[in-house]
Amino acid sequence: MQKGSRNPELYENGVLKSQKRANKKYDKENVDNVRLRVPKGWNEQMQEYVKASEKYSSVNAMICDLIRKEVNPS
Repeated sequence: MQKGSRNPELYENGVLKSQKRANKKYDKENVDNVRLRVPKGWNEQMQEYVKASEKYSSVNAMICDLIRKEVNPS
């Protein structure tokens, strides 16, 4: 195999299969998935808000923070 060439059998959609397995294992052990449905247009509004804000790094981080504040007010 030439230097810099990749074995295509190790990759799926450009990502190492071993990395996908590791991510899946981490998620299974550490993350709960919650489906959130919002009215049309809200997703774009939330993304724009997060981009303009220095407080949040992602929509997910914003939603988690807001839920945390509601459930555990301090």
